[in-house]
Amino acid sequence: MEKQTDKIIKEIVKEGTSLSHCVGSYIDKILDNKTYIFFLRKKEAPEQSLVTLEYKDGKIVTAKGSCNREINKEEKEFLQVYCRKKAIQLEV
Repeated sequence: MEKQTDKIIKEIVKEGTSLSHCVGSYIDKILDNKTYIFFLRKKEAPEQSLVTLEYKDGKIVTAKGSCNREINKEEKEFLQVYCRKKAIQLEV
């Protein structure tokens, strides 16, 4: 049976490879609970990488798409609504 940490590492590496960005370099911080990584997906394509989010100190501090692109208007609007509902600061 695959250990939970192995699964997390595989998912993070897969996300970074899929979006061609450096989220894989965050693995030590993730395993040390210094930061948290979440994936934003479209409802109709839940397995397709779209945006990677970094949550740290009660805030979303990073949101990057493919090749470190900034989030678009639709993605930002969704995150603004989500963060308002969850009382999370959005710093992107």
